[in-house]
Parts: sequence; structure tokens; C-alpha cells
Amino acid sequence: MPKLFIVESPNKIRTIQRFVGSEYLLKATVGHCYHIEPKDGAIDIENNYTPKYVVIDNKKKVVAELREAARQCDVCYIATDPDREGEAIGWHVAKNVIKNLCEVKRISFQEITKSAVQAALRNPRELDQNLFNAQQARAVLDMLVGYKVSPVLWRKVCRGTSAGRVQSIGLRLIVDRQDEIDRFVPEEYWDIIGLFATAKNEEFSATYKSPEKLVKEAQVIPILDSIRLVKEWSVEDVSKARKERAPQPVFNTSSLQQFCSSTFGWDGKKTMRIAQSLYEGAAIAGHERTGLITYHRTDSLNISDEAMTAVRSFITHAAGANYLSPTPRKFKSKELAQEAHEGIRPTHLEFLLNDIRSAIEEDEYKLYEAIFNRFLACQAADAAFDITKYIISSNDKRHTFIANGQVMKFDGFLKFWTYASAKDEALPDANTNDKLALKDVKGNQHFTKPPAAFNTASLVKTLEEAGIGRPSTYATIVSTLLDRGYVEKKGKAFVPTELGKRIGKFLVANFPELMNMNYTARMESELDEIAGSGKVWYKSVDAFYKELQKRITASRDSVGTKGGDETSIMCPECGRHKLVKRFSKWGPFYGCGGFVNKGDDKCSATFKIGPNGEPIKGVKKRFIPNVKCDRCGSPIVIRKAERSGREFGGCSKFPKCRRLFNLDGTPIER
Repeated sequence: MPKLFIVESPNKIRTIQRFVGSEYLLKATVGHCYHIEPKDGAIDIENNYTPKYVVIDNKKKVVAELREAARQCDVCYIATDPDREGEAIGWHVAKNVIKNLCEVKRISFQEITKSAVQAALRNPRELDQNLFNAQQARAVLDMLVGYKVSPVLWRKVCRGTSAGRVQSIGLRLIVDRQDEIDRFVPEEYWDIIGLFATAKNEEFSATYKSPEKLVKEAQVIPILDSIRLVKEWSVEDVSKARKERAPQPVFNTSSLQQFCSSTFGWDGKKTMRIAQSLYEGAAIAGHERTGLITYHRTDSLNISDEAMTAVRSFITHAAGANYLSPTPRKFKSKELAQEAHEGIRPTHLEFLLNDIRSAIEEDEYKLYEAIFNRFLACQAADAAFDITKYIISSNDKRHTFIANGQVMKFDGFLKFWTYASAKDEALPDANTNDKLALKDVKGNQHFTKPPAAFNTASLVKTLEEAGIGRPSTYATIVSTLLDRGYVEKKGKAFVPTELGKRIGKFLVANFPELMNMNYTARMESELDEIAGSGKVWYKSVDAFYKELQKRITASRDSVGTKGGDETSIMCPECGRHKLVKRFSKWGPFYGCGGFVNKGDDKCSATFKIGPNGEPIKGVKKRFIPNVKCDRCGSPIVIRKAERSGREFGGCSKFPKCRRLFNLDGTPIER
């Protein structure tokens, strides 16, 4: 009988099939097949928070195919990804699909190469209950937050909004940073730069050392006047030192996303999509299809012994022994990182970069080249610089300037890691007591700058340093905030929308634990403890939920139900109630305060806000006649695309139903 081999992505099948031969039947889950039923009450709080799992709607066919394949085989190797999500996917397939149809074995590998896959098959293990419980705890926590806190937001802030356990922290960081930027008041400061020349007329610049902070021009002018009267300048002291600069560790998920954001301008989703493609592999000229990098969702900086030997040999042959670090560099991962995993590195150092370039897409090559060079650099020798400092004094000892210079003497790891700057700023040769001529001196006005708005790189770095989120979540934190309209992107910067600000501040005021970074980081650590040491998962969930429930009750009792800011404007529609300024992902609008009432006193009128704050009645909706949504039966509204201006039909239940139609009523398949 054949052997069943189950992976997550269909793109892996072609690569792995060549490694294992025709005796294996390969199938893909295409991600998760089961999830917690998406409705309130799907988690049995009284029974240790037991969740009710159901097949995801569009995965019923996949589940049926996996079950049928299992009937034809005597053993099933579950080879889903080597992290919590992968373990959960495999667990659900084993317990709910395979069941007793055949024997189940779990295998995992860090790279999709022939040697790694065959080694995994020789060393199967049991499914990891602790890893599954950690993923289950995370899913239950996120579900509880979503289904318990979001209804409060609907009533108090805006319909259609939602809260997330980790995303809300990301929102708070962005909102708080924007508040800092908005409150920032620039402060003036000055510096004084002198242009000196040696006896050989070699010029260089030096910075004035002031005994007090220069904050206004009135301080600077008398100093400049005094400096210009000085007749003689000399080198009071010369100091020289050798400075060494060490390379950074091999990439992990966080540092990879930060690098790609800063260097290529990519968001986290694009970086992970391209990394996924490299992990799944390509056929390099003269070789069978194989994975090009190790698993890209990892918080580890570990390098396997085999890979360490290979990279050190490569450096020696490619650049010479003097470019190799004296001993293997081993980098310490953060606490509770899974050391069985590796950092992100190339799997085949024997492939030439030109061969790689011709086999993959341009963006894939840009990322691969960075991963390749980072791996070489992390085991290369330190770069060495000669640092020079001159202290320059006036003959009356009243004025002092400082000049600093740097010259690279050995490039070391920078031979491979060309993305880092190492600009020479050489000073001319000078000795103590050498006479100098002051050629020019100027005062320069500056103003302090506000803190920089968060971008992908800085947000991921802050979240990682605070212990918020994990490799599989960094990209989705940002994309979720953008998709929900809480944050918008201006260039690379994340700027909170008015709706995002209101949600962030409401959650801080009413759910301080949910929005507390230390508290959230502690929950992440507990999830790590569940995965690593078998801590009872539902006890951690229980402690979190009890605090959350207190806040939900308190917020219901203490906050009004208008869902916005009441104005003094009477509703033009009914004339009985005042308008309330409310918010949606499309911006602020007015709604009649009578929308919360019942019977004849209810008024659901809404208005756009005019340039002077006046209510403007919106354009009446147009519908495609005699057409209903083929999914939910709702009328079809005619809408206009923002970019092209083209009209199309959209289900009136949007965003709950996202079905699109042509104006003739035919569905648009996406």
C-alpha cells in the first residue's frame, strides 16, 4: 500500500515528490482545515474553555480528499510546518480526518531538501500535545477577545469595529506615537563648525565644544566674534584607536521583516510571501527542484552544526582564511525561542548566485541574496577601523574644537554584507602641538524633530522587544489594522485614522489589561510555557478571561450608548433628537441620536459632515433592479470604484458579505 504524506502548501508537493518517490502519495491541507466555530458560544467556558471545532467552509472538499487518501494507505506522515500553527493543522487532520484509517506519524524539517526530508522520515515522532495546546490557547484567547469585546465597541464607538488581543497593542503604539508627534513643539539649537587647515593646507572640519547648550543665536554671535579674533590654533591632543565591528546574527522572522522594510520598502506580508516561495523552492539549472532557504517563521538564531561547517568552509575558499571569524559565532536567541529551529539561511551554498538569479523572480532573488549574504557575514571576521580624534585649542585656551575621523583598515564581514554603510571620514595627519589655521567658522541653526511615526520595521522591532506577538503574527498585525481602517499608510509611515484613535483610546480607558504591553507580553510568555513545559493551557486562559469579563461588565455600566459624541444640532429628518457624531472606517458622519430608541421614536437618519460641520443628506442609494445576492439574498447596491471611477454592484450587506456583481447582474468571480 502507498504511504500518505501530508503537507500544508500544494507548492511543496512537486518538490517533495522527487525526494520520496512514487511509493508516497502527497496531499496538501492548503492551510488550516478546521477552526473554532465563528460564533459566540463556540467556547464552552464552564468546561475548561473547550472550543467547538468545525470544518472551514471551503475546506470540505480537501477534508474529503484527505480522508479518501488515508483509506488507501497504511501509514500517514504529517509534515505540516514546524511551528504551533503547523502542529495544530496536523493535529486536526490526525484526530478529525485520519482517525483510525491508518497509522499516523509526525515528521518535521527546517528545509525542503532531499537530505532533510529523508532524515525526517527516518526519525518520526508523535504529535506534540503541548505545541497544539499553545496554539489552541492562543486561538481561544483571540476568540474570546473578538466575540466579547467587539460587541462593546459596536455599541460604544462604531458598528462593524472589532478588537484583537495582539492587534490592539499595535494600534495603541501607533496612536500613542501619533499623540507624541501632534504634541511635539520644536526646540531651537545651534552648533558651530570650524574649517581648519594643516601646514600642508589639508583642510578638515571640527565641531565647537561649548560649555553650555546653544539654544539661540544671541549665544552664538559673541562666541563667533571671539573665535574670529583668535590668532593661533594648535592640536592640543591626538588620540588613535583600533575599533572592531562585529556582524549581526543570521536572520530570524523579525529581523528579516525589519530589513526588507528599511531596505526594499516591503511590508511584512510581501516579505513573508516571497520568503514562502523561496522556502518551497525552485529548480536550479542542472539540479532537481529543491527548497532554497530554511523555514522562515522562526524566532531562533541557531545554526545547525552541518550548516556551520559548510558556511565556514565556503568563506575560507571564497575569500581566504583571514576573512573567517576565529571561532564559530553562536548567537543567543531570546528566552523560550525554539532552539531546535534554525535562523533563516540558504540551504544550498553550492548553488552559484547567477544560477539562482536565472531561476527565480526578481524580488525573490533580492530576498535570497540578502539571506545568503547575511549568512556568510555572520560567520566572517570583524571589520576593523582606525579611529582618530583631534582636540584643537586656541592659544588663550578659551575655545576648543573636536574633530573625529574613521578609516576602514579591513573590511571583514562587510565584504559580504554590502547593505551596511562604512564610509571613510579621514583626517589629515597631525601631531600634538601642530599649528593649524582657521579658514572659516559658521554657526548653524537646527530644530529638534518629533519622534518618527512607526513603520513596518520600527513597529515589528518594538513588538518583538516587548515580547508581543510571535513570528507567525508580525505581518498580520499590521495588515489587520490597515484592512479595518484603523491605520493608514502615508509613505512608509503608519498614521492612525480618527476611528483608530477613538478605538485605541476607548480600549485603553475601558480594557487597560488588554492594552497593557507588559500584561500582553506575559500572556505570550505563558503560551511559550504551555508549548515548552506543558503548563495547563485552560488555566492561563481562565485567568485572562476573568479579568476581561470584569472590564466588559464595567464598560457596559459606565459608558453611554450613543456610540459617538452628541452635538447641539437637531436632526433635520425627525426634528426630535440631536445628532451624534459617529465614526466608520470611511470617516466621521452624523447619525440621529434616536437610532437607539424603539417604535415611533426611532430615527436612523445619517448625514455626511459638511465643510463647516453642517449635516448633509447623503445621495440616495441606487440598486441593480431585480437582482439579489446569490449568497445571502440581499439587494445589490451600485457603487463606484475610487481609483477607476467604474461603477459596479456590491452586496448591501457589506462588509459581512463581500459579493461583487457587474451592472448586468452577473456575479464577479474573484
